[in-house]
Amino acid sequence: MSQKDSNVVLEPYQLDHLKFQKIIFWILQILQGNVESGIKGSFLKKFIAPGFMIIVIFTNVLNAFCDIEGDPVIVITSSLLVFVSICQVFCKVIVIIYFSENIQEIINWIGLLHVDTSWTTLGVFMKERFEVSLRYLRIVTMTIYRLGLLAAEFMALTFFLKGILLFRMPFLLLSMQYVWQTIAFNIAMSFYISTEFVLMFFGFYFVAIFNIFLDSIKLMNNEKFIKLSKCHLRNYHKKHLQIMQKLKDFDRIFFLVKTIQTGSCLPLIVGAFYQIVLYPNIIVTYVMLFGIISQLFEICLLGEYFHCKIEEIFRTLYVTKWYEMSQEDKMILLMMMRMTTNPFSLKAAGMYEINMMAFVGVIKFCFSFCVLLLALV
Repeated sequence: MSQKDSNVVLEPYQLDHLKFQKIIFWILQILQGNVESGIKGSFLKKFIAPGFMIIVIFTNVLNAFCDIEGDPVIVITSSLLVFVSICQVFCKVIVIIYFSENIQEIINWIGLLHVDTSWTTLGVFMKERFEVSLRYLRIVTMTIYRLGLLAAEFMALTFFLKGILLFRMPFLLLSMQYVWQTIAFNIAMSFYISTEFVLMFFGFYFVAIFNIFLDSIKLMNNEKFIKLSKCHLRNYHKKHLQIMQKLKDFDRIFFLVKTIQTGSCLPLIVGAFYQIVLYPNIIVTYVMLFGIISQLFEICLLGEYFHCKIEEIFRTLYVTKWYEMSQEDKMILLMMMRMTTNPFSLKAAGMYEINMMAFVGVIKFCFSFCVLLLALV
């Protein structure tokens, strides 16, 4: 949905979508360096955002070659937790920059759905579905934004008070090292919030789109609706193909992010559990553990939702009054049901399904491994 469309359609939920869309495009521009940076050439501009992340990662790695100040276990464990977490964010930044055009295509497709009159003519409550998703998207993103910035400042202050350095910038005095550490935490958290906003945007909108499509299918339970509209399923089939194609595009774009995030969560959770058992009074470890588990929960919940909704499409199609439809519509209905017999699911490395069962399994494994590690030590 373009700005021109927003001048014609004055529905509040459509205008709210435009605001979120502008934020997404602004984030993409920032990550690609399309700002007044004074650097010529779009290729070089794309290295600005990753460059900041590389500096942060470099100063974190450099700390490993310096004398440890403070408790060695706390310093080493915290440094590893921070290093892996920042690498996760760096991966998201690279993926979003590389697939920026594909991301914009999906966003534009979502915008077109807001002005698609075919949903409205079917009597589907498109407005209500989008409004609910926008409401929750606003709540979740604002929560991540506020808690993220608060967590960055809290970690920087905690490590400063304990005299622990996790980031070291060469040739800086000790007092300035803590200033750089605060800057590094804020840089990493800013990129984390930005990338999470992009992922949340797609997650909540795919939720709304699936619900709208299911609402349209449920209309076929009405015999009067079938007879009056003649219920040609070509439009349904077309929309189904579009949704599945965009969902596969989303899965392809964030394939590396899913794999790295789910794989790296194992050592992160184990390390956080281990440090909590040894030093239960260090609150900053609980903050890091909450952030790690929440990221894993987010992606597992999204995978679970996609899988369940596609299975629900099959069940909803099955209970429609197909016997009242024309022969052509019956054949299209069978094709749509055949598409849902192998439900789509998010997978890590293309092999391991990402769902709530995987989330529970990872937490149980990490807890058991931590107990075993403590028993051996």
